[in-house]
Amino acid sequence: MRYLLPLVCLIASLTFYGMGMHSGFIILLIAGVALEIGFWFGLARLLPSNQPTSKSPTKT
Repeated sequence: MRYLLPLVCLIASLTFYGMGMHSGFIILLIAGVALEIGFWFGLARLLPSNQPTSKSPTKT
């Protein structure tokens, strides 16, 4: 279910790109860009980060 929103954003952005290119409406191209940005930010949230979640104790 958590993969649904980025997937919808990607499909919608491709649709808006296609409609904008075909019709020439710049607003559709801008909407496509906005949805693609939403896709990449949503995808970045789903991917695991390489940062450690807790510090390991250091020996002295």
